Amino acid sequence: MPCFSDIVGQQRAIESIERSISAGRLAHAYLFSGPEGVGKRTTALALASALNCSSDPGRGCGRCTACVKVAHGNHPDVICVAPDGAFIKIGQIRALEPYLAIPPHEGAYRLIVIDGADALHPSAANALLKSVEEPRSDTVFVLCTAAAHRVVGTLISRCRRVRFTPLSRELLLAVVQGRLPAGESDPTALQWATAIAEGSPGRAMAMLSDESTAAARDLAVRLEQ
Repeated sequence: MPCFSDIVGQQRAIESIERSISAGRLAHAYLFSGPEGVGKRTTALALASALNCSSDPGRGCGRCTACVKVAHGNHPDVICVAPDGAFIKIGQIRALEPYLAIPPHEGAYRLIVIDGADALHPSAANALLKSVEEPRSDTVFVLCTAAAHRVVGTLISRCRRVRFTPLSRELLLAVVQGRLPAGESDPTALQWATAIAEGSPGRAMAMLSDESTAAARDLAVRLEQ
């Protein structure tokens, strides 16, 4: 379940978000920036759980109806937008407008997660800017990106930036081992993937599951012998 306690290796980012919630200084828009696969989208969903949790408000319990719905991707007040092809298109942003004009359906807050904000088409970015500039008090935008320099500057200026960092190799190895099914951890493959994943659990897991990457790994290992 997506709770702040489930996020590994991003203590500074999580503490910053938790402080803003506990102090009543929640931003209306956040920019989560950092390498691909280090927990930005998961943290955005954890924020959705924390703000709508009925059992542990501000942190999220992972067990109540709201938290379970967020985890399963069917909470009506959590809307995720991702690139449709190469871009996030203006039609995708305009489709949000009816939701932004009304209160949340079930929770205390509506979360709009823009996953891959650097892929916003210029027209889509301009449309989003209008919504971010004048949000409802019960709406929070979270823009996630691995390339903040490609996000429109006017959008960045209206967001509170939270930086995510690569995991240490030791922590990365532990995280990946914990995600693999029991008995399916090949020590050679694990060492290889965590060595070149640049601190990204998502990237390491993708390498371990991709057959073409596995073939390249096996060739590299043979060449080193």
